[in-house]
Amino acid sequence: MSEIAAKLLVDVYGVEGSSIHVIPHGVPVVPFDRDNSHRIELGLAGKEVICTFGLINPGKGLEQMIRAMPRVIEQFPNAIYSIIGVTHPQVKRQHGESYRESLIELADSLGVGENVRFVNKYLSLSELLRHLQSCDVFVTPYPGKDQIVSGTMAYAMATVGAVVSTPYLYAEELLADERGLLVPFGDSEQMADATLRLLNDAMFLNETRKRAFDYAEPMFWPNVGRQYLHLFNRVVKENQPFRIPTTGANSLLFGKSPSELRLQKEI
Repeated sequence: MSEIAAKLLVDVYGVEGSSIHVIPHGVPVVPFDRDNSHRIELGLAGKEVICTFGLINPGKGLEQMIRAMPRVIEQFPNAIYSIIGVTHPQVKRQHGESYRESLIELADSLGVGENVRFVNKYLSLSELLRHLQSCDVFVTPYPGKDQIVSGTMAYAMATVGAVVSTPYLYAEELLADERGLLVPFGDSEQMADATLRLLNDAMFLNETRKRAFDYAEPMFWPNVGRQYLHLFNRVVKENQPFRIPTTGANSLLFGKSPSELRLQKEI
């Protein structure tokens, strides 16, 4: 689903390049223009909204964006950091809600508890899209570099478009060519700087969104589906299978159910 994955298959695992075909991660079809009425129903009207979504676990690095929020709130007192998603089931079984609780405690200790919201439930696709399209800036503050695909990042490119991220492998690929902003791992100050740059410059934010949206259009599900279909057709054409004759005795087998075939064999 990414060029970096294809490169790793060739460079590390010795796979022939001709055996690899890259088809991107699919995303829902969404319009570029936003319907801001969703902000009213979500209680976000009149606020600058920063968001993250996905299953919550310590590997997400969400504390880095929470530590960036005091700087953001200095300039945008109404800003909200919306963390959308439940705790990862396996993490919850082993550790309960300790990570989420630690994030709440961190926000409170920094004086930004009212500016950090948790949407702690599973959402339908339509609900998720309402939340994401109500965001101004999407952040992925992941602490680890070796992630070659991220469904949340793919969705963010289409639905939010203004993305701030640490430079894990997939983020480097998707946010190249000014499609978003990359910040160093574990650097809350630069995460705040990048977020503020987008919030303070409407033209820059919109240009970044447009570049991200143009990149994401081939990832819309119908477009991805066509890419799979074209690939399957090409493979079938290049590797014509053995065809069973449809005349003579073999024609009697076509259209038969398994029970009919067993009966026919017994007869």
